[in-house]
Amino acid sequence: MFENSESAAVRMLKVQPPRVILSSSQSPRALPGSPGSQFQNGFGYCLSSVYLHYLAARPFLPKKKQQKDNLINLKIQKENPKVVNEIAIEGLCLTEAANCRCWRSKTFPACDGSHDKHNKLTGDNVGPLILKKYNKLMYLPTIKRTLYF
Repeated sequence: MFENSESAAVRMLKVQPPRVILSSSQSPRALPGSPGSQFQNGFGYCLSSVYLHYLAARPFLPKKKQQKDNLINLKIQKENPKVVNEIAIEGLCLTEAANCRCWRSKTFPACDGSHDKHNKLTGDNVGPLILKKYNKLMYLPTIKRTLYF
């Protein structure tokens, strides 16, 4: 009788997973007494234990740093609020095209004004590149002009 109570006390002191977890993780092919079923029971318990520990420790783990929006224009005409270049081209099929230089346009390579938000966030002064159709009747002393908006 003492031996039975001792084995019961030993079983109570052992750390064992609840029988609900053990019975739910058995596969239909594993026999109750086979070593494979014990492995499957232990594996399911360990997996759920690791997941619960991860959920408990997640608030204390280091978080990813948010990448800052860096300046695009580091030194060109920084005294101007926005740098916009206009270039006249003879073979251009459109009369005017604005190309993005900030790489944030959703319609890239065409400019959609995304640089305005970037300029407000960072204090940058980047603007679009405007391509105009070169008209021979139009007098241009230089091919390249810089506009400031």
